This record gives sequence, C-alpha cells and structure tokens, in this order.
Amino acid sequence: MGQLSVTYRGREMRDRYLEIAAASFPAEAVARKRAVWDWLFDSPFATPALPPRLLCVEKGGEVVGASFLLPSRFVIDGVETPAILPLATVVHPDHLGAGLRLIKAIAAAGHGGLSIGQPNSDRLMTAYQRYGKVTAAGREIRRRLYRPGAVLARRTRLAAPLAPVLDLAGRIGTGLGGLRRIAAAPTERIAPVARFDARFDAAWAVARPGLALAQCRSAAFLNWRYVDMPVTEYRRAMLCRGDELAGYVVWRILDGARGRLCQVTDVFAYAGDRRSYALLLGAVDADARHNRCDFAELSLAGTTGLAEAAARSGFGLGKATLPLALQHDDPQMSARLPDLARKLHFSRGDHDEDY
Repeated sequence: MGQLSVTYRGREMRDRYLEIAAASFPAEAVARKRAVWDWLFDSPFATPALPPRLLCVEKGGEVVGASFLLPSRFVIDGVETPAILPLATVVHPDHLGAGLRLIKAIAAAGHGGLSIGQPNSDRLMTAYQRYGKVTAAGREIRRRLYRPGAVLARRTRLAAPLAPVLDLAGRIGTGLGGLRRIAAAPTERIAPVARFDARFDAAWAVARPGLALAQCRSAAFLNWRYVDMPVTEYRRAMLCRGDELAGYVVWRILDGARGRLCQVTDVFAYAGDRRSYALLLGAVDADARHNRCDFAELSLAGTTGLAEAAARSGFGLGKATLPLALQHDDPQMSARLPDLARKLHFSRGDHDEDY
C-alpha cells in the first residue's frame, strides 16, 4: 500500500500536477494552470528563503496530491511580513485520504509569517479548522444589474418576451441611480494605466502604515499580477487628484453563459476614502455601459470606504464566499488574527480565482 509522505517540489512537477488536476477538474481549468505555470514561479515576492514551490504528498514514491505555496508579503499593523498563499490544491480521486495529510502539512509549514487560504468547499474549510487555521469572514460578492431582462431571459424562456421592458426599466433605474454618483472635481481625473510605475510604490509607502491587514501592493506585484499575467487581459485605470495618485482599479469584461459580465478584480484607494472608491467604481461603470454589459460584479472584504462607495454606486448585496483560513507562525499573532481580519483588505485579485 505504501505510507504517505510529504515533500517539497519545484516547477519540474508540472506534468504530474496537471495529470492529477485533470482527473478532477474541467479541461479549461487545467489549461489555465498550464498557461500560468512558469508565471507563478516568477512571483515578485520570491526569495531564496521563501521560493514558489509545491507541497506534495507521495504514496509509494508517486505524488498523489499537491498544493502550490505562492510566496507573498502582507502588511500587519503597517509592517510588512512574509506570507504564503496556499492555492490550486489537487488530490488524485483514487487517493482522497491524502487530502487531509496535505492540509495538515500546509498548516504545519513554517515560513516565518502569515498564511491565508481560500477554501472552495465546506470539506476543505473543515479540514483547515481541524488543523488550527483561524477562520475569518469571506468576501462579499456584490452585483449590479444593467440589463435585468437579458439576464432573466437566459435563465427562463418565459421571461424572453418581457426582456426589452425589463431592460428599459433597468436603464431607467441605473439612470436615476446615476444622480447619486459623485462627480469628479476639476482637479480629479481618471487615466489609463499601461504599467504600474514608481508613483504606485510611493503611494503605497504612504498608505502602508495605516493598514491593519492587506497584501503588499508594490508596483512589481501589480505589474506581475495585472499586466504580465498570461491568461487574462485586464483593464486598468488610476485616479489622480492634482499631482497625487489617489488609487487604482482593475477589471475585466467576460462573455459567458450568464451574459456579459464586468468584473472588478481589484480596487484600492490609498487614503481608504469613500470618495476615491466611488470615482474609481464610476470609471468601471462607464466602461460597463459602453460595452453593454448585462451586469457588474465586485467582491470586497473589510474595507468600510469601499463598502459605502459600492452601495452608493448601485452594487447590491449578493452572496458571501466561504470564510478565509488564516494562520501565523507566531501564536500570539495568530490569536490577534480574528480582530485584524475585520479590517482585512482582500480582493478577488489577492488569490487565484482568475487562474
């Protein structure tokens, strides 16, 4: 039968990892992982002490499960600390018992700092809790409808004759909602971002001391995540107030079974203020309308200014993701994580949902 053992591996494990993934996941998801494999190993947060690597479970000398440990850096009380993001966990269906062994190994993997996992099932969430992870509220997924008739018609044929009327009502509603939008002052402007430059590092350095818990948003990280990522083409914009960089927003437009979606991947206002968030979301709203999107989607966690701006911008309450699983190598810091997590800034782009 063979005993289960745990080992670290590198990028040479690609083919075996994808083989295991293909036994449980759709071909499209496996293709995305193949496309981003080398990109993941080029993480800007990688160091000799904390490289990108796979935590693997072996049985009889064969890898039967693995989780990618992506190095990162997070701010805790204004101070940057090493972190890992466990993601893309796969277990061969013939060896499901290896899953618990893998989760236990992830929880025990010392790396000198913080670990944040995003479970995609109740079973995985329970396993994280069993092995000492602290759970914190997940992200809220909020939606805004632009064409309610088109969305409803995709769900039921009975709604098709009413779609034009419902879409007209939706346009009237969003038009009236636009009266509540904050207008840009003469000194405020939205501009496209080709690449994130030194201005973003400078703005981050000013914002960082006031943050309770957030992933480091250096220019190197933002370029790696939103410019150089090989499988998704993002739209990017920044808010400038005079000569000052006030924030940025990243989004994409997708056509799928649910219709045309405008999805906000990341939005960050360096002062954390509602006005900046509202203006950044306004830029996304204008693009969604221009591209005749059926609806828009925004996910957020723990950011008061963003939550207030989202409500004002027409993003209604949707659903919540599963809780996040947090752990710190320092037991005293782990004990503080539930309180810190209430102020966590965590966007869709902070984990691996897009790839």
